[in-house]
Amino acid sequence: MAYEYYLRANQLAAAAAVGDVSNMSLARDLYLRCVDIDPQYAPAWACLGRVHRFFGKVVEFNAHNLALAEEAFRKAFALNPDLALAHNFYTSLQTDLGQSLDAMERLLKRAHAHRNDPNLMAGLVQACRYCGLLQASVAAHNHARRLDPSVRTSVAYTYLHLARFQMVLDHCGALDGEVTIPSLAALGREQEAIEQARELEKTYPKLLSPWSAMWRAYLEGDRGKSLEAVDQALGSIPIHTTDPECFFSAVCLLARLNETERALELLSFAVDQGYRCHYALSWHPWLDPLRSHPRFRELSNRADVLGLEARTVFLDNEGDRLLGVMEQ
Repeated sequence: MAYEYYLRANQLAAAAAVGDVSNMSLARDLYLRCVDIDPQYAPAWACLGRVHRFFGKVVEFNAHNLALAEEAFRKAFALNPDLALAHNFYTSLQTDLGQSLDAMERLLKRAHAHRNDPNLMAGLVQACRYCGLLQASVAAHNHARRLDPSVRTSVAYTYLHLARFQMVLDHCGALDGEVTIPSLAALGREQEAIEQARELEKTYPKLLSPWSAMWRAYLEGDRGKSLEAVDQALGSIPIHTTDPECFFSAVCLLARLNETERALELLSFAVDQGYRCHYALSWHPWLDPLRSHPRFRELSNRADVLGLEARTVFLDNEGDRLLGVMEQ
């Protein structure tokens, strides 16, 4: 019976991942039933951790759900320290909490011993991106897809940082509106971006809707509405307990709206959280309006130092040999 609950929960969680978010609460209930019947079943604890983290980020931003996720992952690791599924899902929680360097080192160590596991490679896509190692992130995605063509990764966000907008669209998921909408606009498909944003605002969880609304209003030329949506998006997030990458889109939009001080404040927070976005700070065109500001140069220098630290850890753990890339 426990395994049956686990399989049904997996189906519901997969449906939620491609847009039907209401199924995630049902999946959570089934995972809880599973571990209640069989508390020694590590994969169910790992998936429960993923669900709690999802609720803590997408449905209800709060530290309680993140704490529940941490507890579930720790139970999974206690039962099976080698469970690749848990290592993959735990990466999202670690990067949310500013622990991307630890996540990358953990995954690299395990991937050398289990290099044919797509879950470990999928985790490295996210961990390497947060560490500013974008070519390594893309390489990890390619390795994961060679091992399992159906595996889901977050490489669309990596391509956004590389300003490869068509690749964003080729790899995005149903809940990735914060990258698909601006990418459509960057490709000159503004009307399509507006229409997609309107559709997402109807189906997104309440706390995600402002992230598409702020870009839609900007593309429609309504600066006031765009700033109002930015305020709603940021106001729903407890700033000290959430993902620093989610601010990248807001920083880019605020830069376009000539809200320089606010953009730099958010960017400073992301860097303070250990977000190693040195490539984007050097090259991404959306940040051009900020580059002449002295504070931006200071932030860029800080990000460079963090990036150098990440490259050192990457090379010390032979990430270049594992993924076939040499990060500069």
